[in-house]
Amino acid sequence: MEQLAGLVRQEVIKYSVTSLMDDKSYTILDDTQKIYGAISILDATVYDRAGFIVLARVENDLVIVEADYTNKPLVGALLQVGIPREKIVLTYAGENIPSSTAK
Repeated sequence: MEQLAGLVRQEVIKYSVTSLMDDKSYTILDDTQKIYGAISILDATVYDRAGFIVLARVENDLVIVEADYTNKPLVGALLQVGIPREKIVLTYAGENIPSSTAK
């Protein structure tokens, strides 16, 4: 599971890049709980100025993708580094976490 978490961490970091718009992006990396995210914070005075770019966690040998607001989905990057599709659950797209894994 540590190798799986390392691959997810590595791929999520790639989503944390500053765009051409007025925003900044940051990674959120929690290796203890195996939760990895990239967030964007608009450099403007608006009500809803922060949000996830991607958010994923590793639990019981599964990658659970909770959020993905990109035009290059994280699932594609995870598949490219060798994580099998059956080990990836896209909860943001309505996929269910297997009952033996769900908390």
